[in-house]
Amino acid sequence: MDRKPINQVLAEALRFYMGDRWNNSTLGRKAGVAANTVANYLQPEQRAQGASGKEPSAKLTELAKLAEALGVEVADLVTDATAEERLKVHRKRAAEFYAEHGVLPEWAPDPGARPSSGDASAMVLHEPTAKPYVVRR
Repeated sequence: MDRKPINQVLAEALRFYMGDRWNNSTLGRKAGVAANTVANYLQPEQRAQGASGKEPSAKLTELAKLAEALGVEVADLVTDATAEERLKVHRKRAAEFYAEHGVLPEWAPDPGARPSSGDASAMVLHEPTAKPYVVRR
């Protein structure tokens, strides 16, 4: 069984979680990383190998900042998953945030979204007073 290159997995995850509401600049600003860094992570095929032939890799500190800004864990950015699996995890995190803070986070996915494979357009912002999530324990 062949695995996707980790840089491709990262690019797909970032595209999904960024959806239509984030661009490189806004995510970079929110996360405290350069917009060029976000662009590099989104386009792994554009990144050149090092002099030793080593594949370029993301910095964990930058992944942690990006993950926090997007409302996910670093593991979510480096785990190969379908759009449906990613959406399920993102909804769970939004519900946990809501249970703790009483408002939905700005990165909360649309509770009615049913993305087709790779469809990030279902991720939209919500009014902070909306209460569509239920946390089951």
